[in-house]
Amino acid sequence: MKNKSFLLRLSILLLALVLLLSVCSCAGSDDEENIGKKPSGDSTQSGEESTSEFDPLETLPDVTYGYEKFTFLLRDGAEHIGDIAVEKLTEGSTMVDEAVYERNLEVQERFQVDFKFVKVAVKDQAATINNAVKGDPELYDVIAADGRTVFTGVTSGYYADWNELEYIDLDAEWWSQSARKEWTTPSGKLFAMNGDLSYMSIGNNCAVFFNKDIVEKVGVTSPYQQVFDNNWTLDTFMSTVKQIDSNMNHDNTDNIDTDSFGYATQQWRGPIYVSFCANIPSLVKNADGKYQIGWKNELVGNTVEKYIDLINESGAAYYGSNLNQVRNAFKNERVAFTDDNVKCAVYFSDLEWDFGIVPYPKATAENEFSSLVGSGTNTFAVVKNMSEAKRTRSSAILEAMACYGYVDVIPYYYDTVLSYQKMRDEQSLEMLKIIRSAGFYDLGHYINYGNVADLTKLIIENPSTYGTSIYTAITKVEGEVLAMLEIFYTLE
Repeated sequence: MKNKSFLLRLSILLLALVLLLSVCSCAGSDDEENIGKKPSGDSTQSGEESTSEFDPLETLPDVTYGYEKFTFLLRDGAEHIGDIAVEKLTEGSTMVDEAVYERNLEVQERFQVDFKFVKVAVKDQAATINNAVKGDPELYDVIAADGRTVFTGVTSGYYADWNELEYIDLDAEWWSQSARKEWTTPSGKLFAMNGDLSYMSIGNNCAVFFNKDIVEKVGVTSPYQQVFDNNWTLDTFMSTVKQIDSNMNHDNTDNIDTDSFGYATQQWRGPIYVSFCANIPSLVKNADGKYQIGWKNELVGNTVEKYIDLINESGAAYYGSNLNQVRNAFKNERVAFTDDNVKCAVYFSDLEWDFGIVPYPKATAENEFSSLVGSGTNTFAVVKNMSEAKRTRSSAILEAMACYGYVDVIPYYYDTVLSYQKMRDEQSLEMLKIIRSAGFYDLGHYINYGNVADLTKLIIENPSTYGTSIYTAITKVEGEVLAMLEIFYTLE
């Protein structure tokens, strides 16, 4: 195991050196300068091994636990457990599987714990958590569930404040500063967290996939170059889509299964992502520490209006619940641009042509990129009513898992995602770093009171109820949302 770990670290060091010699990152991306330093922004660092004197692993607590059992509660299914629980390696294991497996062995050996992974069906996770909290709060050392389930537990008062978990260093690179900022309650409590514990904190970032061949054939400026030129805005995206669409072969049926489109999306993708491209949260706190709906904002309103206009034009396709229809159209080269989670690169692994990946466009050149991390990602919590000794032990293991993830897992996830491309290019790694650094954990998206995170979707699909603008939609849900948020003022 130690020899494997050494090879992992050596590979990461070599990767870091390659990064330092790669193309210059775009404006706002300074990951290379920050390797091995404490973060100054709202997002975690890219995860490359430090090449400075700072060794992240030396910051971990010097404690051991006599090989006590340490239990994780996880959702069943490969997507929900692969970032935490790789219990054996097979011929089909990827580099990132091996990295997770080695990470777990390292942590178990260093801290003398014996990991146990309890996996429950997605439909049973909420009931399982409820029963444990009320029956035996020490049954699970770490809860890892989807974000909305975890936040249901937060509002029920189930979980410990991460600020009070002894060995958690929330300032460290391996914890998401966006999650920390957006999920901290008005009283300063933080009951759930995310970061380099899970590579799905990258995989569930939103992104735009594009067909390189179509872009080159039409002769429009590459989306990569638009990002580097600080010109990858919603206006640029829309004009690019329209230009490409005018050069595609159409059968004029507007059928996603046969026709061609400059851009195609699905109801849980583009309409959800676009609301965040102005880099404004759905919920914000005012000067009194009270929540209000952040999207009651002219820039957000204009952005949503532009996007809906694009959807209503012939160059774009909007489809309901079937993601595979859109993905298949993209795979069959009948769609030039589509938006999806980063992890969905796996669906395009068998293509004979090459795709690119870029951040979701921003509202204006003055904005920073904002990449929503979907609530389906594993979100982590510790039960409040377990003993202090158990909570302290959980904090040590969580800190170690995240730190080792930063050093030994995250770089391999970048490489795994890029391996699905036919021809890996230098720009791809830069794009993934930018997407990751823009990762945004919106509180409204994770609790979704009154469907506040879905307003653009609701406007598109049900204008008779929600109106035709973000402002009319807000008036329909604002009272319910603000009333339900009252519980956050009382959480202790």
